[in-house]
Amino acid sequence: MLRSSALAICALLCGISALDAQDQFLGKSTVEWASLLKDKDAKVRRNAAFALGKAGRRVGPQIADLRNAFAAEKDPKVKDTIVYSLAQICGEVKDFFTLYTSPNVRDLDNATKLANAYPEICLGKDGGSSDLENIFLNAVADNDPYLRRSGALGLSSLAKKSDATRAALEKALSDQHAMVRQNAAIGLWQFGGDGVPMFRKALRDED
Repeated sequence: MLRSSALAICALLCGISALDAQDQFLGKSTVEWASLLKDKDAKVRRNAAFALGKAGRRVGPQIADLRNAFAAEKDPKVKDTIVYSLAQICGEVKDFFTLYTSPNVRDLDNATKLANAYPEICLGKDGGSSDLENIFLNAVADNDPYLRRSGALGLSSLAKKSDATRAALEKALSDQHAMVRQNAAIGLWQFGGDGVPMFRKALRDED
């Protein structure tokens, strides 16, 4: 509630557009950062993924570069950063789409822009074999706990609430790492009534 209120105040007072351009982040555009996802140095690739995540809803077409980078990446730390950045982008897009379609704001122009740019995040449309849901499902089942944490966070940020997502989040509730269980609980809460039984289980978690 507080986060939504803060976003509403920010959008209304500052006149934020759904796809405002952020020309530079640490001296580079999103296009320049995306090109570095193919660099030979893992540290450079990780920094590039981090920067694109900070672009949030302004990442635009470069979200496809992050998707493709995940499929090709071998370094576990870079993979985690890619998934975490995708989750950050999804979270911000979802928050602003919810804001723009809320009764108090009702900014359908900006809502439409976001939906057209990110139909999978806003509307739950299938993104194909490399869609975000598949990336997050892959991550939440990984052996790396940090990647599982980021995957669970990503699944909680999509409009698409499939049986596969619910099953993955329910399994993640039993993860040995609290950071994974926490994000899984957040995701299940967004299933509404269907997710309540498992959410109650999460509330009994000692962590």
